[in-house]
Amino acid sequence: MTTKHKGNEVHLGGNLPRVGEAMPNIRFLNADLTEGDLAGLHGKVVVLFSMLSVDTGVCAAESRTFNQ
Repeated sequence: MTTKHKGNEVHLGGNLPRVGEAMPNIRFLNADLTEGDLAGLHGKVVVLFSMLSVDTGVCAAESRTFNQ
C-alpha cells in the first residue's frame, strides 16, 4: 500500500487486519509522550485512531470526521 507524505510517495509495510482479527500488541506514545502498549489497556474500552500526517488531505479529513 502507498500513500503520500509532504508530496512524496511512501510505501507502507504490513497487511491490513481482517474484520474480527485479534489486534497485535502495538506500542505508542501517550499524550504526555510516555510510551504505552495495547496490553497495558487490557479490560478497558479502547478506540484506536492513527494517521500519517495532517499534511495530507485524506488524513486531515479523517481527523475532522473522527473528531465530530
